[in-house]
Amino acid sequence: MPDGRCPSHDELADYLAKALAEDVAARIRAHLDACAECRGTLEALGHGRRLPSMSAADAPVFESLGEYELVEKLGAGGMGTVYKAWHTELERMVALKVLSEDQMQDQRAVARFRREMKAVGRFDHPNIVRAHDAREIDGTYFLVMEYVDGMDLAELVARVGPLPVADACHLVRQAALGLQCAAEHGMVHRDIKPSNLILAADGQLKILDLGLARIHTVGPVAEAMTAVGQVMGTPDYMAPEQVSDSHAVDIRADVYSLGCTLYMLLAGHPPFVGSQYSTALEKMIAHSRDPVPPIRRIRPEVPKQLATVLERTLAKSPDQRPTRPGQLAAASGAAAHAARRSARRCRGGHRDRRRGDHAPDSGVFGPTDRTVRASLGRAAGHSRGGGTRRAHPGGGRFRRKSRRQRQSANRRHRQNQRGKEQRKGGWE
Repeated sequence: MPDGRCPSHDELADYLAKALAEDVAARIRAHLDACAECRGTLEALGHGRRLPSMSAADAPVFESLGEYELVEKLGAGGMGTVYKAWHTELERMVALKVLSEDQMQDQRAVARFRREMKAVGRFDHPNIVRAHDAREIDGTYFLVMEYVDGMDLAELVARVGPLPVADACHLVRQAALGLQCAAEHGMVHRDIKPSNLILAADGQLKILDLGLARIHTVGPVAEAMTAVGQVMGTPDYMAPEQVSDSHAVDIRADVYSLGCTLYMLLAGHPPFVGSQYSTALEKMIAHSRDPVPPIRRIRPEVPKQLATVLERTLAKSPDQRPTRPGQLAAASGAAAHAARRSARRCRGGHRDRRRGDHAPDSGVFGPTDRTVRASLGRAAGHSRGGGTRRAHPGGGRFRRKSRRQRQSANRRHRQNQRGKEQRKGGWE
């Protein structure tokens, strides 16, 4: 946990029942990885049940599927189970998602799965996890995707806390570029959230489960259902119009969910948290009715321009949001650039009184998170030029030297050259 304390029995019981918000569950999951006592308590609470989402992966149900040898279990969800697998023919690691048995028995779900995989197979974008194969073997339907060695953004925030402004904006920019590609192919993700955005070790962010979200539903909770039918998405990041009719939403619902994700990266939690938003229904109602708490109330150093962009992205009405993810990508990229420039004006991590920003070394990252910090550094690095220029100390702009300054510099250079020749004995 962030304050070092162990979670209470009630919190562990809620975690076991999967009744906690995603950010809280991620923090408890990170704590369980390091605390053997809490793992034992959780096992006792579960009466011997295996812990969900622990780092020690469960043994796979199958040893192999065709040319794919299953290595270990990576995770499980409503759609099925994801395994790390070895492609014996191509000799490379892949991620293999096997549909759950109840989905396999539903012919409509299988038909939609096949239809969606044909659409996802057309994507070739650096910010979308690529699909390599999708088929059925002996009644088992599975999808083969590229294996990404990294961590999702929910786990990242659970480890290091709220991210610096420039890093958060740059990561959201990459996600928005991937969504723009999906929108151009007529696709809507419908379940954008930090755990569906994975940051690779080389700093590349990729969107997970594009297409599968169309048939992914919230668990069988009565309060999460509407008269229309199934509710698709995650309550913490769900657009207001997605609550009433998940099948009629467009790409602006993904823009809203990505705005909630940016809010979480900056604040450390989704927009609506607290005892008054303890259930899925209360969270969905809040997205439709309650104003989002201003981000600058939580992070005063967030630039006003970025706060305005975030406020527009989280508008209740789709007509008031950016119409395309590309617009959010452009705004996030500009905000990341401005935040980096402002941070370079700071010295030693101190606050710049004129701008109110903090330097990147302001203590957000701990000494044990060097790998995470390196990944974020690569993610937030400059994409052009290969380096940075030192700004002028008097205001951050590059200024041309005066004629007298140039003459003095040339004179000092000639004097230094003569001194070197004298020391070498070459002066005549």
